Amino acid sequence: MHTNRDAKEGGETQAALPSIGIFIPLLNAEKDLELLIPALKKLDPQPQEILFVDSSSTDNTVAMLRDAGFPVDIIKREDFGHGKTRNLALERLSTEVILFLTQDAIPDDKHLVSAICADFTNDNVAHVFARQLPKKDATLSAQFSRSFNYPEQGYLHNKSDLEVKGIRASFTSNSCAAYRRKDLEAIGGFSEGIPSNEDAIAVTQLLSSGRSAVYQPKAVVSHSHNYTLGQEFRRYFDTGVAHRESSTLSTVRSTTEKEGQSYVKQEVLFFVRRSIIRLPEAIFRDFIRLCGYKSGLFHRKLPLFLKRKFAMNKSFWMKEFLLLQQARD
Repeated sequence: MHTNRDAKEGGETQAALPSIGIFIPLLNAEKDLELLIPALKKLDPQPQEILFVDSSSTDNTVAMLRDAGFPVDIIKREDFGHGKTRNLALERLSTEVILFLTQDAIPDDKHLVSAICADFTNDNVAHVFARQLPKKDATLSAQFSRSFNYPEQGYLHNKSDLEVKGIRASFTSNSCAAYRRKDLEAIGGFSEGIPSNEDAIAVTQLLSSGRSAVYQPKAVVSHSHNYTLGQEFRRYFDTGVAHRESSTLSTVRSTTEKEGQSYVKQEVLFFVRRSIIRLPEAIFRDFIRLCGYKSGLFHRKLPLFLKRKFAMNKSFWMKEFLLLQQARD
């Protein structure tokens, strides 16, 4: 395992950067890999380890990665889970820091690794997540979402911020986020019995334990989604389920309404400046999200067939939640 040695710059000694490995789950990523593979090869410094885990893709994903010289582990598609699959990183990577990427999060420049690692020289930092910029084809709604959640100014959160800011202090995204291995292991890895939000749960647990989390805007990836209204509903349904089922997120759930109000207020100003004619569409989209979230919160009152229909992560209702039902019975 290689780590960067102490270096002197301007007469000051800089702490050695920790070793870092990158873990990327995949499914039919052929199109994304055309951009991701070159971007990974340009990273400077290079990570000590990179591992792809493929959920039995039916396209050329695995062949492309192996031709590029990257290791790929293959799992059954039905075995995928957002938390479960990412926990494989603790078993299969040996580095001090693990950086999680999604297949469609493309490093914006060669400095991603160094920007992420720099914050881990602070021994109390357990988590660092990157700035996400909208892709060139991003809709105005997608552009605003990125500007609201990933501002130009970075910050550090600790336990006191969790108590004051609630769900905002827990915000992160495993599309590009790094964890100190020993801290992630200390909280038992990612939660597996939920359809999504395994990253927010982990950060909440880390902050609650007295560790710190950093938003680092110098670490940048290109990542956004132009969701349909149906996809927005399903995505927020999964979030609502996670907030209902996670005892960790239940401690900060009461602040979601305040956070939502702040989002809408800033969104109105954004659309007034950029395209007021599209503002009604944006507000309706927010209403759909709210409906999805509330449906997820009250999912226990819904029949199973509706839960499967409403969910973005449909496989969850075939596996994890059935186990939860059995445990309650």
